[in-house]
Amino acid sequence: MKRNGAYRTEVALHLDMSEQRVRTLICNGTLPNKGSIDQYRFAYIRWLRGVASGHKSQDGKLGLTAERAKLTRAQTEKTEIEVAHLRGESLPRTLASQVWQMHAAAASTRAISASGRPKT
Repeated sequence: MKRNGAYRTEVALHLDMSEQRVRTLICNGTLPNKGSIDQYRFAYIRWLRGVASGHKSQDGKLGLTAERAKLTRAQTEKTEIEVAHLRGESLPRTLASQVWQMHAAAASTRAISASGRPKT
C-alpha cells in the first residue's frame, strides 16, 4: 500500500475532489481511514445517497429521520396538553402559578399573625 498522502491523492482524483475534502470526509467518518479505492468509492456513494434522500446532512451530524421523530414527539406532547386542558384535566401554568402565590401569601400572613409578631 502507498503512503497515506500519496494514496489520498489518488482517492481525491478518483472521487473528483480535493485532498483536503478527502481528509475532511475521513475525519468525520464518511470515508474509511484505510481501504481500497473501491471501499472509498462505495463509502462515498453510500454517503451521497444518504444526503440525497434527506436522511443525513452534508456534515453528517443531523439526520432527517431523527429530526422528524423529535418534531413528531413534540407535536404529540403539545396535543396531549391541549386535550387535557380542553377536558378540564389541567390548568394553564399562569393561572396555577397565581393561585399558588395567593395561597402562599395567605399562609404567610396567617403564620405571622399566629406568632404574634408585627408585620413588616
